[in-house]
Amino acid sequence: MRKNKEKIKKQNSKIMSKLRRKTAGITLIALVVTIVVLLILAAVSISMLGGENGIITQAIESKDKTKIGEEKEKVQLAATAAKGQTNWGEITEDNLAEELTKNIGTRDEDYTLSKEGESFLVTYTDSNRSYVVDANGNITEAVKREGLKVGDYINYIPDANTEGYTADKLTKAITGSSDNTSTITQDQQYAKDGTGMTWQILRIYADGSIDLIGSPTSQTIHFGGADGYNNGVTVMNDICKILYSRGTIKARSVNYEDLEYWLTPEGETERDGYSSYGVQYGHTQTYTSGYRYYPNLYAQEIGAKIDSGLSGLTAGIDKEQGNTTGLGISDEGIASGYAQANTSLTVTQIYWLGDVNSTNFGEGSNALKATNTYWIASRYVDCRSTIACFGLRYVISSILER
Repeated sequence: MRKNKEKIKKQNSKIMSKLRRKTAGITLIALVVTIVVLLILAAVSISMLGGENGIITQAIESKDKTKIGEEKEKVQLAATAAKGQTNWGEITEDNLAEELTKNIGTRDEDYTLSKEGESFLVTYTDSNRSYVVDANGNITEAVKREGLKVGDYINYIPDANTEGYTADKLTKAITGSSDNTSTITQDQQYAKDGTGMTWQILRIYADGSIDLIGSPTSQTIHFGGADGYNNGVTVMNDICKILYSRGTIKARSVNYEDLEYWLTPEGETERDGYSSYGVQYGHTQTYTSGYRYYPNLYAQEIGAKIDSGLSGLTAGIDKEQGNTTGLGISDEGIASGYAQANTSLTVTQIYWLGDVNSTNFGEGSNALKATNTYWIASRYVDCRSTIACFGLRYVISSILER
């Protein structure tokens, strides 16, 4: 009996031992499964909080959208009030700055304001977000062109053109020169051998649009006399539009405003200090004897002051200032021939020359400088000692002439 009890005890001991080992095994497996499940749950939770569509990401985006909405609303209120100051006319920088200060804070501390073509760019200092205010007071968030800068080369291919700009559009009666005897054709676009026209970024606007400038073409055009002055800007723009547009993108010639946009403080100092025949840039000169001739288009330009001997003055003419309305130096116009002022001709000195380099034109010089000559679709007046000279601007060997 005693032996049987001991035998049974040993068997129970073995059984318990096996059960313990089995139970221990189950516990270990269960623990591993629990950890895996917890890890999976944790991963799901993190994904829900983070990630592209996560709770945290959505919360941040929602906060940003709310902030953007608030910023745009303040700019919109300022733009509306600025238009109201001019009886719903054109927004001025001073009016807009005044209203932005009321809505946002101190200029150049809480926000910055700059002119962008016909629009304004408002940038919040804390968020570094920018908004474009167009001429009509519409507000859009500025587009940042990451990775692009002025001077970068861009792959731009204009629409094919086999007809070219025919010589009959370049007669002496139009250009003032009899040397334009051949059709101007589209330059080959950049090829592997390095020939042909290349395109660079000239300017990046706040709304994301870009100005491109092509290298000077291999073909030449001649302008001369009064008719070169009268029609040169129109002809240059017309050639570019016909030969180098693409779809809805309409090409034009580079003009003086493209250069002046990049003019640095050092460049402004050089320009303003320039003197030709004793007349400083920006100053006027009146001719009362000798030559008082001018191209007929000049009579339509802002600032022209021509004494025609008439007893009265036509609309838009101020006796002291001359034309108060009319064409700018880069506006297109068509005219023929020249005339002579009856008693006096008063003109403003806008001729100057200077190097197209980084000192005068900053980073814009990367795209504007060239080793050969190219026309600029803008007119100039140069005050000589006895006569006023009228002509078209150009760049020669990276020097702005006139």
